[in-house]
Amino acid sequence: MCGICGFAGVDDNNLLDKMIESLGHRGPDSNGKYNNKKFRIGLGHNRLGIIDLKGGNQPLFNEDKSVCLVCNGIIYNFKELRDELRDKGHIFYTQTDSEVIIHLYEEKGEKCVDSFNGKFAFALWDERKKKLFIARDRLGICPLYYTVLNGCFLFASEIKAILQSFLVKRDPDFLSLDAYLSFRYVPGPRTMFKGILELLPGCVLIYQNGKVKIDRYWDVRKKLNRSGSEEEYYELLVDSVRKRLLSDVPVGMYLSGGIDSTAILSLMNGFTKPVKTFSIGFESGPDELEQAREISLFYKTQHQEVIVKEKEFQLLPEIVKFLDNPLGDAIVIPLYYLSKLAKQSGVKVILTGDGADELLGGYVHHFVFNYLELYKKSVPDFVQINLINKFMQIIPLKVLDFFFPYPASLGQEGRSRFLGYLGGGQNRERFYFELLSLFTSEDKKKLYTKELFDEIETSKREVGIDFTDGFKKKENNTFLQNLIFWDLANWLPHNILFKNDRMAMANSVECRVPFLDHRLVEFSLNLRDKDRINGLVNKCFLRKAMKNYLPEKVVKRKKKAFYFPVNRYFKGKFKNDVESVLSSMMINQRGYFNYNFIENILKKRQDSPLIYDKQIMALTILELWNQAFLT
Repeated sequence: MCGICGFAGVDDNNLLDKMIESLGHRGPDSNGKYNNKKFRIGLGHNRLGIIDLKGGNQPLFNEDKSVCLVCNGIIYNFKELRDELRDKGHIFYTQTDSEVIIHLYEEKGEKCVDSFNGKFAFALWDERKKKLFIARDRLGICPLYYTVLNGCFLFASEIKAILQSFLVKRDPDFLSLDAYLSFRYVPGPRTMFKGILELLPGCVLIYQNGKVKIDRYWDVRKKLNRSGSEEEYYELLVDSVRKRLLSDVPVGMYLSGGIDSTAILSLMNGFTKPVKTFSIGFESGPDELEQAREISLFYKTQHQEVIVKEKEFQLLPEIVKFLDNPLGDAIVIPLYYLSKLAKQSGVKVILTGDGADELLGGYVHHFVFNYLELYKKSVPDFVQINLINKFMQIIPLKVLDFFFPYPASLGQEGRSRFLGYLGGGQNRERFYFELLSLFTSEDKKKLYTKELFDEIETSKREVGIDFTDGFKKKENNTFLQNLIFWDLANWLPHNILFKNDRMAMANSVECRVPFLDHRLVEFSLNLRDKDRINGLVNKCFLRKAMKNYLPEKVVKRKKKAFYFPVNRYFKGKFKNDVESVLSSMMINQRGYFNYNFIENILKKRQDSPLIYDKQIMALTILELWNQAFLT
């Protein structure tokens, strides 16, 4: 991964240098710039050298320098494309993968993106056509943000680079704040900064003649017309891992010991030995270290671990500065230290097992709501209302927690929300999102000041935001299929990939995700529900595909939630730090929230630790974000 930035229509001699400097952590090996004052075009690049260490500095140009490129990411099939382009007469000056983008653009124009297997965000200036062409990979692995104001266009890998311009105001977007308090992340294309937008995955952007045009070049819903065997899936996964080992620097991987990471490790082990593996544990509470050690011994990896202790919370204000958009999950702390460990071990590229859960139904909510839907369809309404729902009101919490295997209890608040979903009417999407939300609609009425509540409600009516839209694209989908599509479009790019990118790049480490090869994604989304969840087993298709290649106990191993045990750390200095950030003085000074509501959840957090601790962390990170970016 690298960092890219730039602008069109801007007269500021120092802006490009400031943008490049702000992205230094993304590419400490070198930086470069293209500044065309005639057309007021600037392109900047921070390089993390992975391929062609000596000759791959950017920007890159075509033969007559009429096309200029800056790119973040990697094109895994660049060697095949380069051979084809050389046969057509194109001249290459480097051995880097990014150079194929320029020449394929010359051949195919904007359709060049269809040919790439990779993760990328790039900006290409075509001087002949006076056109700025920007593209982002299909799944949103590489980030890209932009803004248009006063006849100027600015873009960058991270928002902080855009904020270097004096043209950009740091005004919070309250609709994004409202969404953040529902999901713990900010769904694109909006960001927490008013007027700054995210280019969504699978999209291209053209800036020409002062106008922005955005097109989607990849829509996975149009790929739902094929099925395949477990053998075909395995071969695709092998090829995906092989491609993601492409590097001139050391490659390692994050190891949990579950089936996802073990599948990646087993395939890596067939191409390179020994594999460097990295795992993380917690000073208190459940973790994955024991099973990771077991897998490490089996595959004879060079294994290292890091233990997150209470004192590591002190770094949270600095970590938030790397996020740009707030992400309300304490898991960013261990992810930061995990990438730091990899960096200290000399590894610049990391493979992860992310994406398998989203595509193959591996999360708790996939399992639970798949069977809840079957229950709601098969059990008569009068039985639900008069028997089962009443029974759920008195069932011991320990029994209810059994169905939601998180490390912390749902508590009474969780029970109340669950009953609200069970008693919901036909609009199951609306009741699902109310259950999904970190802060419910009723919570927000109490949390927000009247002024903020009225402003958000007015904006919602004007903009017409409906987060259940993702469930309405294909009426014949099952509820589980809709959950998968929603996670792929929202949870995956704006949460999982977002935090992995920011925490890895904070330590100048690149993450690669074999399960998110677009061929595997298209394959996986054609699976039937029973291929994902069958009986008490999830990710069935992956287990069948890997059964002859992994230890039997791994194939049968249940997923452990990678969950930061905040409830076990909520004591001593950490508790004092949180209460200091969420003090009445800070909250009242900010003017968004009613402190009484926050004080209440701080006092009763042990009653429903899963929900209240998440609420507390989301509010804490939000306030730290405010302090980092708005004051």
